[in-house]
Amino acid sequence: MSSPHYCPHCGAVNRAGARFCANCRGTLKAPLAPTLKTCPRCNRANRMDARFCAQCGHVFSAVPPARVPFTLPSWLLTRVRGIPIWAFALGVGGVASLLLLLVALVVARTRNNPPSTPLATIAANLTAIPTDIPTVVAVTLEPSVEPTAAVTSVEPTLAPPPLPSSTLTPTAIPTLTVEPTFSALAARERALRATVMIIVRVEGRGFESVTGSGSVITRRGYILTNNHLFYDDNGRPYNTQLEALIAFPSRQDMKSDAQIQYRAVLVESDAPSDLALLRLTARRNGSALPATLELDTLPIGDSDAVAYGDILTIVGYPGIGGDSLTLTSGNVSGFLAREGWIKTDAEINQGNSGGPALNAKYELIGVASAASQADELDLAGKLGLVRPIRFALRLIERAKRESGG
Repeated sequence: MSSPHYCPHCGAVNRAGARFCANCRGTLKAPLAPTLKTCPRCNRANRMDARFCAQCGHVFSAVPPARVPFTLPSWLLTRVRGIPIWAFALGVGGVASLLLLLVALVVARTRNNPPSTPLATIAANLTAIPTDIPTVVAVTLEPSVEPTAAVTSVEPTLAPPPLPSSTLTPTAIPTLTVEPTFSALAARERALRATVMIIVRVEGRGFESVTGSGSVITRRGYILTNNHLFYDDNGRPYNTQLEALIAFPSRQDMKSDAQIQYRAVLVESDAPSDLALLRLTARRNGSALPATLELDTLPIGDSDAVAYGDILTIVGYPGIGGDSLTLTSGNVSGFLAREGWIKTDAEINQGNSGGPALNAKYELIGVASAASQADELDLAGKLGLVRPIRFALRLIERAKRESGG
């Protein structure tokens, strides 16, 4: 296979066997013999552009294409009267640029220096200055009104116009409602006053009775407590009248022992939840309740908001060391969600049954109902069980409806 010819004058590629360059008509040299490459596997000579060895099939590595030397286009090599056309063009362009620059300079000089106007023309256009200047006569003005004595005070001759009356009704300034600051001391005092002792007489057993605690939830004397204070393990009432005595310490001395103050009767039971609702019926001696009965009550909290580690306070009359009001506190230790209990490490003993379980704001969030004793379960320590107040919402709604709030 013959190799192509490269023109030594303009670098153009010509067909194999050509004698003159098709571009610049220069004489071409004899073509060089094609370059061969040797296969590294079988030593066979192959063409330089071969990708595979013709004998053993060895694949040659890619070879970068040959670099073609840069050459000027053939029209730039044309000569005009012996001068290369590119030099001729540069000369003509330089002369034209010089002429344009001179014209621009002349125009700019003419604009910056307009032709001056002859002085004679300026003088002819000037108007004569008048020589007859009018005389100014000074005139003294006399006042037409005689001056009066000095005026010490000036009274207005016209009364000021009355101010327009507004047709708008004045708007009352809104009163800001400020929430009272929470006082833990006042809330605790209210909780102590709203906790009562409940004494249920057992028929047929002389002076034997069952004691527990309760929470006053309305001012007219509705009390929330446990159902097991009125019924035994077999579901039989301790007395057929379902009556109870209500005791609490003197309002003037909350540290004193509880004294019987009122009589009450069971109005509704919720045995599955071990809850009961009582209503005051008379004074201790059987006389009518005062028309102005206003008992301290406990605010109702949200038992669903109780979480692990929350502070829990138990108030009641456990009977340990006397019949005085007792307060214990601890933490929310856990939950028995399936059975509906809140576990606490606060002390709950016999006599606390039915008493209030309070959160950190001393709101009623449960009813103290049971205590797990260590000797019963063969465990170290004990945990109390509190019935969440959400189980008692129906009873609370009835009490508020019947007592008027």
